[in-house]
Amino acid sequence: DTSLNGDKLDVNTSIQLQRRREMVKYAVNDCLAVSRISSEISKLSQQHKQQQQHQSASSPHPQQISSSLPISSPPSSEQQPSSSPLPSTIEPTLSTYVQILAE
Repeated sequence: DTSLNGDKLDVNTSIQLQRRREMVKYAVNDCLAVSRISSEISKLSQQHKQQQQHQSASSPHPQQISSSLPISSPPSSEQQPSSSPLPSTIEPTLSTYVQILAE
C-alpha cells in the first residue's frame, strides 16, 4: 500500500508540475500580449497627438480666413473627415489585438 501511495504521490506531483509549467507558459503569453498591446497603444497615441498638433497648427489659419469670409461651412466639413479616420484606424488594431490574444 505504501508503494502504491508513493506512486500516486509521484503521479500527482508530476501532474502538478505539468500544470504549473502550463500556467507559466500562459502567464508568459499574457505578458507578451500585454506588452505588444501597450506598445501599439502608445504608438497610436503618439500618432494621434501628432495629428492633433498638426491640425492645431494648421486649423487657426483656415478659421481666421473663414471668419473673414461669410461662408464658414467648408472648414467645419474639413474638420469632420479628419476626426472620422480615427475609429477606422482603431478598429483594425483591435482585431489584431484579438488575434494576438488568440495565439
